[in-house]
Amino acid sequence: MLPGTVLFGLATGAATVSAGLSQAVAFVMPAGFYAGVAQLSYVQLAATAAPFASILLTVAATQLRYLIYAGIASTWPRPEGLFFRLVPAYFITETSFALSLAERPESRLRFIIGAGAPLWVVWSAACIIGALLAGQLPPVKHAHAVPAIVLAPILARQLQGRARLLAGLAAVALGLALVSLPLRLGPLLAALLAVASVLTAMRFRRAGR
Repeated sequence: MLPGTVLFGLATGAATVSAGLSQAVAFVMPAGFYAGVAQLSYVQLAATAAPFASILLTVAATQLRYLIYAGIASTWPRPEGLFFRLVPAYFITETSFALSLAERPESRLRFIIGAGAPLWVVWSAACIIGALLAGQLPPVKHAHAVPAIVLAPILARQLQGRARLLAGLAAVALGLALVSLPLRLGPLLAALLAVASVLTAMRFRRAGR
């Protein structure tokens, strides 16, 4: 997970300074946000002098998925003490949460701390380095694809079995073919078509037996 985190952190730190925010702000933001999408949303709106209320609502909207994670985590056994109620919640990311699901329920919150802490250190360091090197790093032409790079190792572990592997390959092929669609609808449409095509092929295969 760490290489993707480094890439995302460098891009986020550089974007923060390039948008006009000071390096001091860029150094502090990773600890306060620990969410690249939220930080980039804040930076883009702050650079246009958007009202604070709209910035706050936008940042909150980008993080609504964490309510789903919280609902799931609330069903896990929790050790006693305030520490294990607050710290794992801060360290939850898509990657640490997804990997924790493979652990025993009673170990998941401890696992999230163990996985989330090094990710947070690497994320913060990468954001700071990106802020220091802003203007010297090559531009990220497809910044919206960086989160997918971060999640790629997690997704790759899910490609077990012929159907999932075929769906993954079909999604990649269709994604490349549909990349020029407006409003960045290509990845979404590619995923839907890939799953639909594999399910249809499996149905025909079962019917032919």
